[in-house]
Amino acid sequence: MQTNEFEYDAKVGQIYKIWIVNVLLSIITLGIYRFWGKTRVRRYLTSCFSLNKDRFEYTGYGGELFWGFVKALILMLIVSIPFFWSAYKVQVFTAEAEATLNQSQKQTPDEIPSIDQNPKPLAEQVPSVDNATSLTDIANQVSGEMNESAEMPDDVKVFFSVYFIYLFFFFAFLPFVAKFQALRYRAARLQWRGIRAHLNGSALWYGFMGFLHVGLMVFTAFLWKPFADLLLLRYKMKRIQFGDQTGQLNGLPYFNLFLVYLGLGFLFIMSLIVMGVIGYFSLGGISPEQLAQMQNQPIVVVIAFVIYVGFLLYAFFIHCIYKAAINRALYNHLTLGDIRFQTSMTGKQLFGFYFVNLLILICTLGLGYPFIMHRKQKFFQRHVKVIGDLENTNISQASGKKYKTGEGLFAFLDLRISLF
Repeated sequence: MQTNEFEYDAKVGQIYKIWIVNVLLSIITLGIYRFWGKTRVRRYLTSCFSLNKDRFEYTGYGGELFWGFVKALILMLIVSIPFFWSAYKVQVFTAEAEATLNQSQKQTPDEIPSIDQNPKPLAEQVPSVDNATSLTDIANQVSGEMNESAEMPDDVKVFFSVYFIYLFFFFAFLPFVAKFQALRYRAARLQWRGIRAHLNGSALWYGFMGFLHVGLMVFTAFLWKPFADLLLLRYKMKRIQFGDQTGQLNGLPYFNLFLVYLGLGFLFIMSLIVMGVIGYFSLGGISPEQLAQMQNQPIVVVIAFVIYVGFLLYAFFIHCIYKAAINRALYNHLTLGDIRFQTSMTGKQLFGFYFVNLLILICTLGLGYPFIMHRKQKFFQRHVKVIGDLENTNISQASGKKYKTGEGLFAFLDLRISLF
């Protein structure tokens, strides 16, 4: 089969010009221009990609993004009214309960009996065995009174329930809906040889699927994560179309990805155990006073910071290995008619890409972001290839619904979708 590589010829200087104008106009317009600025960046970067000497085209408009954001903002404010009301009630109840607890723990000096003020002999202060009320009964009575006074009112229970239901809604349902809508919008704005892509399916159903998979991950201590990632990926790719050809994602390596995930998790946990053992034997014999003195020494603070940053980088390297495995599962099993894709991306390459990007951001104080955008497109162009005869492909134009405001919720939640 013929191997075709993407070509990418963007200029960093041109990206900088667009980016600087976008930043200045966004400041002047209090952020409103960013929707049109985002569209300008997408149009330029997309047009710099070509395949078999035919360029890609992005046909979206800034007004579509702006009005989509406005609609999503209004909808979210209306939907979130019960959440804000329940959050207010929960806060009021928590403050009242805390004030009651603090007052009950305070005891004035007049309430503290002294030895001289106690007129009864010690023997008379001890309850008699013949007394009908034993010490256990007294304790149970006091405990019951405390529980009765601290019992949560029914209306507050309802507010707590609404509050936590909305938290699940915001963090385990809505992000999936937003990502699906954004992918559907971008697919409908992408063209190559005049052939347009589009994404079928329901964003609400995808959000419900994502919610179920999040629940399964929590229930299985996140052992379900590789299966959830591939199943959600399969749902999207089987509903994406380019022209009259529908995407297929068959033969996914569920078990192999699970073994990779399990091995990386075991490696991470063992690293934590080793660090804990080293820390115990290194600091176990040090007294609290010596430890406090060590914390005030600059060299100790620097060493602790280096160890902390190093461990974060190590954890992120493990994450990159897993993400690269996900990308290989996607591209190496994705087909569109008689066209398929291929990548040999590794976790080491992905980690190096992100690490250099982080250094650029830190060293330039954020001014190097256009160069990061350029590197992102170059990374995709180098590592993803198209397999098939593009001259004689059977892909042709097909009709599909053109969604106009699909990224509103996505922009409202400030989510990200990358090319890889």
